[in-house]
Amino acid sequence: MSTRMKSSVFENHPSIRPIYEKNRATGVQLRFNFVHTNQAQVERALLDVNFRKSCGHDMLPPRLVKESAAVIAKPITNILNASIQQGCYPSAWKMGQVTPLFKKEDEFNKANYSPVTVLPVLNNIYKRLLATQLGEFYSKIVAFY
Repeated sequence: MSTRMKSSVFENHPSIRPIYEKNRATGVQLRFNFVHTNQAQVERALLDVNFRKSCGHDMLPPRLVKESAAVIAKPITNILNASIQQGCYPSAWKMGQVTPLFKKEDEFNKANYSPVTVLPVLNNIYKRLLATQLGEFYSKIVAFY
């Protein structure tokens, strides 16, 4: 099961319209689309995993992901690229384990706990790869304006 967002929903949003109008006036097209990633990028992201982190609800240990990076990079790349192409995000990757973490004082007062959410390691890798693409796009916008 996955979630799909339609970009057309946002094109007429009041915060987006001025951007389109300025782009039209200057003749510059600053449209963003996620592009496919490649196996080398995915393998690098897999190797950068902090193996000391906890595993998510999928029980996939980050240490295993890191140590098997060379073997699993290609199938993970295929999954990520299919997700980008279809505009869908794997809903299982959005599920997290929430654990209350004690902060201070009275341990019987629930206000003294902070929720900590552990997401699946593949979710974190996917988010990092997509965030890199967004960062590159935004740096072009800042350079232009």
